[in-house]
Amino acid sequence: MGKRFPDCSFAHNFSCVDRGRILIFWNNATVGVDTLDMDDQLLHASIKCLISGRQFLLTCIYGLHSIQHRKPLWDKLKMVGQQQINLPWIILGDFNSVLTPDEKHGGLLVTNREIRDLSDCVAFLELYDTQHVGCFYTWSNNTVHSKIDRVMINSVWMQHGLDIYTEFLPPGCISDHSLSITTVFRENRRRNIPFKFYNMWAAHNLF
Repeated sequence: MGKRFPDCSFAHNFSCVDRGRILIFWNNATVGVDTLDMDDQLLHASIKCLISGRQFLLTCIYGLHSIQHRKPLWDKLKMVGQQQINLPWIILGDFNSVLTPDEKHGGLLVTNREIRDLSDCVAFLELYDTQHVGCFYTWSNNTVHSKIDRVMINSVWMQHGLDIYTEFLPPGCISDHSLSITTVFRENRRRNIPFKFYNMWAAHNLF
């Protein structure tokens, strides 16, 4: 990391899990990062944009592969949310769980037991998916397709009216997961404007 990105600092949760699961790095000239908490499924940090002075919380997620092993993740998120609920907050990464039955195509049907813990956590923390474009399903093994990767924000982020949107690229580039690119605080971004056609135009003699 030091040789490839000499102007960057980095943080990880490698001390919490043997193989390592989460790594973040940032440009010291534009971003300040203070790591607040970590375990084997998340890394939680305070982020400050040194250009705009804006500050927010970031939690990177890498959920374990079973319902039982993911339960501590949802409990930790609820605890973090209760402690720092008044700050804008982004939660992103591989949740390893869908939120609704329609977020999986193929394979076994989604049960209420599979989605209950994540659904309860999202409702408790008042989280919302960011505006996004690109792939709906973010993971695939060519038989099963599911949306297990997401970028979410809390209600405080929305109340502050902060700009954020995400693009999910097709899986298969460097992983069987979609690469997600989230942009924040972009000024003067042209928002999608819906196309409208009025039938009365077709009746005009110059149409």
